[in-house]
Amino acid sequence: MKMRIKTILTGTVIVAGIFLAGNALLGKKLAIPEDVQAAMQSLPDELDYNIHVKRILSDKCFSCHGPDAAKQKGDLRLDVAEAAYAKKAESGLVAIRPGSLSKSEIAHRILSEDKDYLMPTPSSHLVLTTEEKAILLKWVEQGAEYKPHWAFVTPEQPKLPKVQQAAWVRNEIDNFVLSRLEKEGITPSKEADKETLIRRVSFDLTGLPPSMAEINAFVNDNSPNAYEKMVDQYLQSPHYGERMAAYWLDVARFADSHGYLDDKHRDASPWRDWVISAYNRNLPFDQFITWQLAGDLLPNATQEQILATGFNRNQKQNSEAGILPEEFRVEYVVDRTNTLGTAVLGLTVSCAKCHDHKYDPISQKDYFSLYAFFNSTFELGSSNYGSPDNIVPGPTLLLTTQQQEAQIKALNKFIGDLELNKKQTAAAAPERTLSDKVISSLSFDKVESLPIPVRERKKVKPNSTGVTSKPGYYVETAGVNVKPAFRNAVQPGLPAAVAYQQLAPGKHGQALLLGEETKAFLPPYEVGYFERFEPFAFSCWINVPHKYEESAILHHSDPRRYGFQGYDLLLKNNQLNFRLMHAFPHDAISVLSSQLLDSNKWHHIAVSYDGSSSAKGVQLYIDGQPAQTVIEYDNLKKNIRSVPNIHKIVPFTGVTFGSRELERTMKGAQLDEFYLFNNTLDAGEVAWLYQQVNPVFPVRKQQALTPDPLQTARMQLATLYDSTKEAMVMGDLPKPRPTHVLLRGVYDSYGDAVQPSTPESILPWPKDLPRNRLGLAQWLFKKEHPLTGRIAVNRLWEMFYGRGLVKTSDDFGNQGEMPSHPELLDFLAIKYREDKWDTKAMQKFILMSATYRQHSAIRPGLQEKDPGNILLARSSRYRMPAEMIRDNALSIAELLSARMGGPSSYPYQPAGLWDALSDKSWRYQYRTDVGEDAFRRSVYTIVKRSSPPPFMLIFDAPDRNFCTVKRSVSSSPLQALALLNDPTFIEAAAFVALRMRQEGGATEKDQLAYGFRLVTGRQPNTEESALLHKMYTAELEGFKKNPARVSKLLVTGTIGIPAKDQTAETAARASVVMALMNTDEFVTRK
Repeated sequence: MKMRIKTILTGTVIVAGIFLAGNALLGKKLAIPEDVQAAMQSLPDELDYNIHVKRILSDKCFSCHGPDAAKQKGDLRLDVAEAAYAKKAESGLVAIRPGSLSKSEIAHRILSEDKDYLMPTPSSHLVLTTEEKAILLKWVEQGAEYKPHWAFVTPEQPKLPKVQQAAWVRNEIDNFVLSRLEKEGITPSKEADKETLIRRVSFDLTGLPPSMAEINAFVNDNSPNAYEKMVDQYLQSPHYGERMAAYWLDVARFADSHGYLDDKHRDASPWRDWVISAYNRNLPFDQFITWQLAGDLLPNATQEQILATGFNRNQKQNSEAGILPEEFRVEYVVDRTNTLGTAVLGLTVSCAKCHDHKYDPISQKDYFSLYAFFNSTFELGSSNYGSPDNIVPGPTLLLTTQQQEAQIKALNKFIGDLELNKKQTAAAAPERTLSDKVISSLSFDKVESLPIPVRERKKVKPNSTGVTSKPGYYVETAGVNVKPAFRNAVQPGLPAAVAYQQLAPGKHGQALLLGEETKAFLPPYEVGYFERFEPFAFSCWINVPHKYEESAILHHSDPRRYGFQGYDLLLKNNQLNFRLMHAFPHDAISVLSSQLLDSNKWHHIAVSYDGSSSAKGVQLYIDGQPAQTVIEYDNLKKNIRSVPNIHKIVPFTGVTFGSRELERTMKGAQLDEFYLFNNTLDAGEVAWLYQQVNPVFPVRKQQALTPDPLQTARMQLATLYDSTKEAMVMGDLPKPRPTHVLLRGVYDSYGDAVQPSTPESILPWPKDLPRNRLGLAQWLFKKEHPLTGRIAVNRLWEMFYGRGLVKTSDDFGNQGEMPSHPELLDFLAIKYREDKWDTKAMQKFILMSATYRQHSAIRPGLQEKDPGNILLARSSRYRMPAEMIRDNALSIAELLSARMGGPSSYPYQPAGLWDALSDKSWRYQYRTDVGEDAFRRSVYTIVKRSSPPPFMLIFDAPDRNFCTVKRSVSSSPLQALALLNDPTFIEAAAFVALRMRQEGGATEKDQLAYGFRLVTGRQPNTEESALLHKMYTAELEGFKKNPARVSKLLVTGTIGIPAKDQTAETAARASVVMALMNTDEFVTRK
């Protein structure tokens, strides 16, 4: 042994990896331990790489000798046959020599007792079992044949297996299942009774229990197709879409809030309603996915197709003030890439974000090639905060109805006619003079003192004399010292302008000199408070000392996090940039001058806007001449008037000169002679303003103007748009954003440039497809694609069996499990595609099989042979999802609302929960619904990411921060406590108790049996009837002794039992129901 160790150490050529040894072992006989030999003899005659071997290599070897080039040790790959078979030039050794154990270094390594030679290394904490060693050795001995990963090979139509018990077979599913059972010597279970079958089908397809009338109708229907009729009935139920959507909302990480610290609310209910509708209409699965990935890119895309792309906007969004927008924009793209990988491809592609995947053939370059499909979305990394909630982060879609579309079309035609008429009659119409148009001005010459309160944060009381009477609103006042203020308003009674500023010699007299924090105001807020349908104009003189990247000259707008709602005039690389914005840049007009302002020179600038909500209605002027312009954005649809919010210095707002929150100011620049007009300016008027040394307008009494029909029509159109619901959707930049590999996944660490593409290991990118999201969707549904169909049918199977044919439904890669029935999986995948992705047809096919109809009882001996029911010798039993449990209780109590769609509901939850978990409780308060809204289906329950519904969490619902395709299923004491104490279940139990008395019959026994059947779906047996009687009697006695308990139990909730029914008998029945709701049968699908 000492000599052997010495030889190994002397022959060392590579420090780390499997080839530490030199050539000392070449040709040596291998000593296989007896336990390993015994294990080899018990193995199947023929071993398959995918079934038997690859899982071991992936678990125990690929982390050091797998696809990740950066982490490969010893320059060895064991995931590729050519690399594993290759002889190392330095040592002459071969990791795997097919057919020869003695010449295969892997065999010596895994059997070694020398910790310095053993593989896996002790430091890895990975250990091969005796069986795993036997499998690897026998596989090498048999020739070590590698095969492509089964999931990356296009499915081929399998031959239908022949079975002995042909009479049991109802469709092809049963051939595959029964064939496997017969090989294992197991017989299938008998068909379940009718009460069990209808309850199973009803929950599987609608998420609700069957009504008593439906149960009785099916039980009494003796026609040969009774079962098929029942299945069709539930497939056509409107509640089918709600049940299916509950699953897809997990996949799509749907929530009613943005997440992160602010966790701002969003109303994404239109997208949820679309999902429900799509399932109810049986939208083919290829269209269902294509519309969600790229509906906006389809030719002549409809509103519905664009709305579907909200799937990709469901990710978390950050609206905190101090974030780096690009960092979080990248996070959103990463989320979409990861969601695609999990939801549709069934792969852990996220593992390749920072480095090559350690187990699957997905490189970091592959990852960012997928990422590139989503990298051109026209969105901001810092989502708009809203004022308070009326701004939807773009891109957005206005969800106009057909009636609204007709109104918009008519209004646009009317406005067009008025605009044409105005042009034709302009010459004959009397013009308003400049003095009629001017509403305010500043020469920055005269200064006055205005008291400014010390900076404080205070809550404005309703109906107070503060800046707002909105209850619960916070405002900020500013200023620790009183500083000079100025005033030069030409109209008597107009207020002074307030500023922290410095004055300097200007174009005419004094000018405003901008410093780092200069902020000058022309209050009150109503001065210059224009809406987008109102024409207005302004002019001033400006002198800039150098070039500015981007700074505000003046504005009447919100800060960046509120989408800049309002209007502003910027200097962008010394180009004038005028913008009108509901939410920049998606709902905005942005016009830039082609001309740049010269440095250290006074320029006269003017802006005129005609109220058309169009970029063509903007005209910029420089030094008295119309400026050539470039349109940056022209998509203004909603209001530009903002409302007060906590981030505004409310007393000093109005037209603002200089800095804006979290933005650079034009330090060193000067402003002078500002004039504000309530109508457009023409070229002659601007030229006159430019030529005047110090224009003075006579003071005129303001007179009411005759309403302008054009402005009135534009206002009507604007009002219509403002009242229209808006939804987040996808939309790409006109020019694709360049994409690079991000080194270590860091947002600003650029590596090689990449183009949109897909992993070669799955399916090479076809040359005929466009390299955009639509091309990606088309790639997913190529006939040759190995994953899409398998993933989809496996998930459908999992919905009905609690376990997919592939257990790891979120991972079909090397770390995932092999299919229990690979031929059946391929058969279903091909059938799904050939049936044109008809989801309801596939589900019916599964439900019509004898396999699905089996009883779920565990027979003697079956538990030992197949404890996980992998072979499908019986139907599955599993705890229902949280939504089904809650909806089940409300349904049997006849409290469940049938209303579909619309905003999320606020059912019962512990008081103060949101307040305890968020510092924004003043902004978003949980107000429990009353009446019907409190009893809507759980798919409509509001999901706040920082505080998801507690009952749902207790029963394993995800927080929807990330894509979830398979929920965990736990069993905890909290679940029992929730069922006993949640007001929903207490109230439901009371109303079930009423049904027992009203519908159950005249006797106590019949009423208790009826209640049992309502809760469990079946009749009680003799023993159960006796237990029901015993419990009812005990509870009745207790309530009669303590009448106060009766009302306490029966008034729980918002409805409450009628006073005449608040009896000890009702309370006793309700207690029995509560106990039944805590049984396995109530929460278990069987």
